[in-house]
Amino acid sequence: MGGESFDEHVVMWWNFIGRSHDGIVRLREEWNEAPDRFGRVKGYRGGESRLAAAAA
Repeated sequence: MGGESFDEHVVMWWNFIGRSHDGIVRLREEWNEAPDRFGRVKGYRGGESRLAAAAA
């Protein structure tokens, strides 16, 4: 978007940003298995408690 480039490699997938593919895999697993780690949206009234992260 602007500014200086990062000095390290950044991996982006879905809603996650990490430093490696393995880091993204861990984040995806945590998202799907431990919903409290990422918090909840107060007042959300949808049918699903959260969208599952798709397999990469």
